Amino acid sequence: GSIGTPKRYLGANVDRVQTDDGRVIWSMLSEDYVRAAIDNVEKILKADGHQPLKVYGDGKRPYSSSYRPEIDVSDELDDAGIHRYQELIGILRWAIELGRIDIITEVSCLSQHMCQPRVGHLDAVHQIFRYLQKNLSKNPGRLAFDPAIPVIDENLFNCI
Repeated sequence: GSIGTPKRYLGANVDRVQTDDGRVIWSMLSEDYVRAAIDNVEKILKADGHQPLKVYGDGKRPYSSSYRPEIDVSDELDDAGIHRYQELIGILRWAIELGRIDIITEVSCLSQHMCQPRVGHLDAVHQIFRYLQKNLSKNPGRLAFDPAIPVIDENLFNCI
């Protein structure tokens, strides 16, 4: 008997999509993973007695363009806060692997503060989850795996 066509892989939905030229290729969609992650963050915030994600901004950007994690001087997180920060950064990193490349710069900047994150860093992480929450239907995060060999203009390499 046949096992069948895969539907999920490492948290992502797997399916086939048709390209503009009619070929059918494999793709991964991060929507279900990100939706579950957002739900989990909401539950964590509620269990910890914090406000829901909606208080972390309008979701138009992953975090404010004026925020600079490298110069944040807010209070340092305690051990439980550090653990929570590291956990949430890991979730965001996996969302990027599954296709949410729109948050890669912000998550990369915040990942530099894994050893001693501050309250402002954790707030920025919550703002990224708010951004994902507000933009999930607009950008579900799809990666398509096109095996076609790209056409490369050899003349671009004739520098010698």
